[in-house]
Amino acid sequence: MTSRADALRLVRALVTVLDRSAREVEATTGITNAQLFVLRRLAAGGNPSVNELAERLHARQNTVSALLKRLVAAGLVMRARAADDGRRAVLSLTPAGRRLVRRAPPAPLEQLLGALEG
Repeated sequence: MTSRADALRLVRALVTVLDRSAREVEATTGITNAQLFVLRRLAAGGNPSVNELAERLHARQNTVSALLKRLVAAGLVMRARAADDGRRAVLSLTPAGRRLVRRAPPAPLEQLLGALEG
């Protein structure tokens, strides 16, 4: 029973730390942790499509589309037609998006994924 209680306590501590970090990201940048995570993946380059970005994020396409809609409206992400296929939209950071990524604190989700991969 103690190991279950210990595991629950650790999960609660992790949730608390992630919540605090997410609030810091919002206060510093004006965007959510999830939006920052998307921006950082876009900053990695390659001008992906929405589906390609969803694969990079290990997320569903409709979830990524909703996040992108807000980021485009905020002027942080730009959609353009692919040069090789006019039917496909590709994504990139705007200059404002690049500036925000440079000054933003590490995204808590990135830190967690990095720790899990390590």
